[in-house]
Amino acid sequence: MRRGGIGDFILSLPLLSALSSRCSEVCLITKREYLDLLPHETFYTHFLNVDGAALQSLYRENGPSRELVQYAEGAAVYLFGKRDTATERSFYQAGAETVYWLNPRPRRPPHIARRFFLEAEEPLPPDWWQIRLSGDAESDNGEHLWLHPGSGSDTKNVKLKMFLRLAHGWYMRHGRKVWLSFGPADTHLFEPMTELLSEYGIPFNYLYCPELQTLIKYLQAKTRVFIGNDSGISHLAAYLGKPTVAMFRSTDPQIWRPLGNCVVLPPEGKQGESHGLPFSTSHVVPGK
Repeated sequence: MRRGGIGDFILSLPLLSALSSRCSEVCLITKREYLDLLPHETFYTHFLNVDGAALQSLYRENGPSRELVQYAEGAAVYLFGKRDTATERSFYQAGAETVYWLNPRPRRPPHIARRFFLEAEEPLPPDWWQIRLSGDAESDNGEHLWLHPGSGSDTKNVKLKMFLRLAHGWYMRHGRKVWLSFGPADTHLFEPMTELLSEYGIPFNYLYCPELQTLIKYLQAKTRVFIGNDSGISHLAAYLGKPTVAMFRSTDPQIWRPLGNCVVLPPEGKQGESHGLPFSTSHVVPGK
């Protein structure tokens, strides 16, 4: 059972993939929109909406619903969250054989996806950090720099002038417009970011609070390089196989580095000219 944001869900996928490869049936309990991130036949056989009636029955006085019992009976249950004895008791009441609690907010390394394997008592695959949502051939032919200047917290955001420098460096070298995205937590950044780009004559398009399916479609089709903060959209871009640079300001990349095609730029990274970007990737820290 996985709640949380897009990045949280993607960081759970290595474990989900490993479990689905050895289990004949996997019931995935999460947000319905996250199914757009999964090939059905690979990762799960059954689905329950984490906000649906079956899950709400965990907290009923007369016990879990028949639907929940159908999937929980005899199962190993993996719950991403702080241990809650009432929830655990309800799953055992529904017939679960074992309940594992996986810490979604660790404060120390190792990488969170690696930690999930340890807490789930599962062997760690050698390529656990390499995971990608496959697209069609055209989805790998994007021509634009994609910037996502926000995140779930302003403390994780680098200054907008950094994104301006990135956009300017890209436009001067390639002569192509920049794509921007803004989620519900980033709406306050829309006007100042777009005003900066307009002031410096940098052409751009943008997505403003798009549906996840729309965001995936445009990221796949338009992106040559993605740059963002430690945010769910950075995790998404790397998961889509796009060359991704994630800039970390206040969080630890040893724990939260995006999986897949990603490098990490720490706050002290030096700036220069490389690959059409106004900083050198020689100062970018790969993070397995």
